[in-house]
Amino acid sequence: MAVIELPIDKGYVRHWGVWEGVREIIQNALDEQDNGNPMTIEYDENHNSLSVENEGSRLDVKHLLLGHTTKAGIAKMRGEKGEGLDLALLTLARAGLQVKIYAGDTLWTPKLKYSDSWGTEVLFVNTRRIKRIIDSTKVIIEGIDHEGWEKFSNRFIPLLDLPDDCMVHNDYYGTLIDHDSVRGHVFVKDIWVQYDKKLKYGYNLKNVELDRDRNMVKNFHLSYHIGHLLEVAMRYRREFANSVYNQLKRDEGDITVVNDADTLIDGSAGDNKIVELFKAEYGEDAVPVSDMQESERVKAQGGHAIVVSRKMQGVLRGQVKTVEELSEQLTRCVNGYLNIDDLNDLQRACYNFAMNTLKTVFGDDIFNQVGITIAEFAKDDSMGFYNPEQNMITLNVLHLNGDKFSVLATLLHEFAHFKSNEPDGSVEFEATLEVYWQKVAQYFYSKNY
Repeated sequence: MAVIELPIDKGYVRHWGVWEGVREIIQNALDEQDNGNPMTIEYDENHNSLSVENEGSRLDVKHLLLGHTTKAGIAKMRGEKGEGLDLALLTLARAGLQVKIYAGDTLWTPKLKYSDSWGTEVLFVNTRRIKRIIDSTKVIIEGIDHEGWEKFSNRFIPLLDLPDDCMVHNDYYGTLIDHDSVRGHVFVKDIWVQYDKKLKYGYNLKNVELDRDRNMVKNFHLSYHIGHLLEVAMRYRREFANSVYNQLKRDEGDITVVNDADTLIDGSAGDNKIVELFKAEYGEDAVPVSDMQESERVKAQGGHAIVVSRKMQGVLRGQVKTVEELSEQLTRCVNGYLNIDDLNDLQRACYNFAMNTLKTVFGDDIFNQVGITIAEFAKDDSMGFYNPEQNMITLNVLHLNGDKFSVLATLLHEFAHFKSNEPDGSVEFEATLEVYWQKVAQYFYSKNY
């Protein structure tokens, strides 16, 4: 019998327990299965023992050498650091479980014992020849009770027997799983990593980076892969599109871990399901805005504003109207421009009253800073708008048929946009408009209006 002393202190990775030990054993078995050596997992409830076997697999003593690996650089492999087996044996022995490894014609049994060389307890592996030679590697772990195995067995995708119709696959990103047994759970290459109660779906990810202890996916990879899997799922079934759309509206669920809205959009397909649902609910002319300030700005221009989350705006970007595009559209929707001579008496009186008031209060220079035009609008619900690109205020001629003070108020409002270069509701805009009204009010007060 040979005894191999491994210089691994008993307290190393002291935060690891039975789950981590079992995980590393089954992780190695899954990698072997991917290499063509079929895996068999059996649990004996009567003896509280777990058996993990790979037919055709041969375990060499070099696998006990810390850092030795045959998996480095192979993308499909789960382990690559060459330490998983050693740490599994350490943690299982530390937890008091009995481990036996049958490797061809050799039986390995790990123990924690005092080392004269190191003056502390370290991991030893006893090896001895056996008469019955097996063409496999078989690991038996004794001491796992039924409750423990029930918990552990739910952490490996191949052991869950999930129906295929609940899964959406992608060769690079992994799999989205719509099933109660894994809802909120994140797996990586078939092995459970973390739980997030915000998630509506489960995920089995590929090609992601994990932390040192395999307890967490790096945030960037989690966001990027989940975003793309949601996009794939939306193309796969309509119900996924409805779910993601509602999550975006409420800023909840799986989209809360997605940092880049572009991952939710299939740039090649040109088929944005979220845009389709947004237009179906709010109409083709709806303008998504991020707050009430932008909403008021859109309403002032006769638009239909819908307050949405920033992520929803990102998904809709380039597919629906923006606040800026609405201003341009209003300019394009002008049916025709009018001269002062084209106005009727009432319109001319309202216009002259507003213009003369502004000239008296602010001086002639105000009209040298920004242009003012009168036009027939394609839509009657806009009183006027300021277009910063053209540095022009345009008044709706129909609005001139009303109250002359309303025309004055519209001009003051649009002049405040020009002066502050800010939207409705902003501090700068409101402050500018207040100053304008104060000066106008003082003027009327002096005239005993």
